Amino acid sequence: MINAIFIYNEKKIFIQCNLEDKMRSICEKFAVKADIKVDSKIYLYNNKSLSINPELNKTFREQIDSNDIGDKVITVLDHPDKEYTVKLHYEGTIKEVKLNQDESYGSLFALIGNYFSLKAKSFYTLCNGALVGGDDDLNKSISQLSNKMNEETNEINLIVENNDSFLSEEKSINTDNQEMQTPQKEDEVKAKEIIINERKKVAKFLLKIYIKLLVQFLLIGYFLYLGFDKNYNKIFIEDESSFSLTFRCESFFIAYIGIILWKYKKNMCLCCTIFHIIIYIPFIISLCFFLTDSFDKNYILLFIFLIIIDFISVIFFLLIKKRNSGYGILSLCLILNVIYICSTSIFYYKFSFEFIFIFFNLSSVLIFYIIFFNNYAKKRLDENEGIVAVYLFDYSFFLLFSVPLGILFAFVILVPICCFLVLLVLSIITIFGAGFILLFLIIKVFFTLYCKSKKEKVNKNIKIL
Repeated sequence: MINAIFIYNEKKIFIQCNLEDKMRSICEKFAVKADIKVDSKIYLYNNKSLSINPELNKTFREQIDSNDIGDKVITVLDHPDKEYTVKLHYEGTIKEVKLNQDESYGSLFALIGNYFSLKAKSFYTLCNGALVGGDDDLNKSISQLSNKMNEETNEINLIVENNDSFLSEEKSINTDNQEMQTPQKEDEVKAKEIIINERKKVAKFLLKIYIKLLVQFLLIGYFLYLGFDKNYNKIFIEDESSFSLTFRCESFFIAYIGIILWKYKKNMCLCCTIFHIIIYIPFIISLCFFLTDSFDKNYILLFIFLIIIDFISVIFFLLIKKRNSGYGILSLCLILNVIYICSTSIFYYKFSFEFIFIFFNLSSVLIFYIIFFNNYAKKRLDENEGIVAVYLFDYSFFLLFSVPLGILFAFVILVPICCFLVLLVLSIITIFGAGFILLFLIIKVFFTLYCKSKKEKVNKNIKIL
């Protein structure tokens, strides 16, 4: 198993594959992740174009002429000359479709039927003022039916109209066209199967991540509840010295973890990652204890339970739908959060507006963070990087705090060091005088002139030869 690293629009997308896999199959998996059409791009390996022609059906190994099992970097370029934007106009609705110039009008007609829920032959189209849609037209390519204006703009406007004569005859005629699938439809079925399988893989990958996160925050919630019950939080904030020490330790750890995240590289040390995930539990517990100096401990505990509810919502959605849908996860989390916040406010805080306001804002930030993380993990991480995904979810939120801490670190430590170096240089000049600098400049000038004259002699000898 190797990694095919596709570089597209300055982003890296990793696809796991074997050298014996078909090149088209590998590129189709990349196209699904990048949300593009596989035939609309150019694929280069070592500046050599790779073929994804389904008729040739070449393997990865056949095209790179290598048995090396290391990662393979594939550059993906746009192919604007081979792509048309087709605008479909139907009853006031406009849909845009990106199609390769070699695709047939028959495949476009199938897409029109899917977009507007129209049956075959129940509609006709007008392109450039002419009727298009006969049996002869369906086998022609997009480029063959476009005019010069279409070729210049790579854009075609297609007007879709209902075929009234067909609709009247449809009631009395029952054909078996649905049982006979064209090769194009078979390709569409295969493409849909690939998309469904990829969605299931992504859902399974995210499901494993959120189960680990759920266990992690259940432990945090349990120990935090025991700590508040035993008043352990007072140890961290009881007096000024303990408060100051806790603040410094937490700030140092956030700055440290921010640097580690910025320097993260693929396939980094797994032991280090697992250690950071384990230490995250006491870190969050001590941080919550520290925050009780400014916030009600019940608010902190209820927020941890809110995070647990969102994790359960995501797990439930992935189990039912078997796909990652931002709108679906957002809706389910929002519904459960409203129920949780309102019921908690009524039973414990007698419908406190302050509680509802604070927790709805926290809920919004948390949900959008989850959706952003899901999209990032889907595009940037591989199936075997589940532990890394948990690590990134845990600590990415603290990147916002690590930046000002880094600036503070630079101001407190680096600025005095720079000032010290400047003073050191000035003191050397003061002690040894400006003659030291003058001597250095004279030596540098003579050395430069010597190198220049030597180079001129070499050039003269070359000309003579």
